[in-house]
Amino acid sequence: MIFYVSLNLLRFELHDSTMWKFWIFTQILITTVPGLSLEKQGSRQGHNVWLHVTLICVVIASFNPWCNMWAIVAPKLFSPANNPWYYITGAVCLFFAVHGLIVYLKLPAKK
Repeated sequence: MIFYVSLNLLRFELHDSTMWKFWIFTQILITTVPGLSLEKQGSRQGHNVWLHVTLICVVIASFNPWCNMWAIVAPKLFSPANNPWYYITGAVCLFFAVHGLIVYLKLPAKK
């Protein structure tokens, strides 16, 4: 919580418009890494089916081209025509989030 508040205060004080890139990067990490680490780990330990469902919802809320949080804030910058790579990145994140859920469901139950 201290990190979150400090980072936002710093961002506000510096009038830093590039912080969007930081938030987008964290969403990319949050939606892709858990599934990949689960696959490498080979067990359900530390994971939950609802975690992976939530990650899929995060991708949909963050990267859908019809109404995502960034398009609401800066519609010209985050329109599909002006920023197609953002939505391509979202499709890749969705793939990895769904892949993480599939991997989780295929692994044996927790002991």
